[in-house]
Amino acid sequence: MGACDRTDGGIAGGRRRPGDDAGQPRGTRGSDIEAVPFATDPPRAKLACAVSISAIHVQQMLHDRDGTAACPMEDVCASEDIPRIEAIGRTLEGKTVEQKNPHPPGTLARAAWICARLGGWTGYYGKPGPVVLVRGYAKLEAMLDGIDRCGDV
Repeated sequence: MGACDRTDGGIAGGRRRPGDDAGQPRGTRGSDIEAVPFATDPPRAKLACAVSISAIHVQQMLHDRDGTAACPMEDVCASEDIPRIEAIGRTLEGKTVEQKNPHPPGTLARAAWICARLGGWTGYYGKPGPVVLVRGYAKLEAMLDGIDRCGDV
């Protein structure tokens, strides 16, 4: 029985660990990352680096979405973007308690809440997952890029 044939997601004992995203089995299955010529293809190396940085940022937000780690927003965002992110976050708050951002300003948990709202999370039905945070983070980055191009609003 191979790792892909296991019914427990390829994890011994059926338990997930923080690094086991979605319980997916590890393996190449269609991608042979070791064969990618990063040394001779600088654009591909830059893309891989950018994707890795974004993935790390999303993982940081995912782990601090409850605010228990009390990390600063600067762990993921540039300090000059924080006022803009806070302004974007104010537009995402709804009228109910569940749709208000409960996290203190300047915290990573607040940024995670903003990304989750941008990614489609309503504030109801549990915590936002990594897919929602990725979608929201991409939208936030696009919004910040647009603000940079047009000037502060």
